[in-house]
Amino acid sequence: MPVESTAVSFRTRGRTFEDETWTGVGSAVLSAAIPWRTFRWYKGQRHYSGTYWSATMRDRA
Repeated sequence: MPVESTAVSFRTRGRTFEDETWTGVGSAVLSAAIPWRTFRWYKGQRHYSGTYWSATMRDRA
């Protein structure tokens, strides 16, 4: 798919952009984008909504 035909939708604090062309959206506007939806979680929840921080140790056995 060519980049020119790629459409993006996002929102900033004051405006929602829908089906904008990728090449027509500047980096300044994208850097002001906010999450489209919020992720809620609580202590004891059995699954993680959205992203979460995680650290692992590599097994060198």
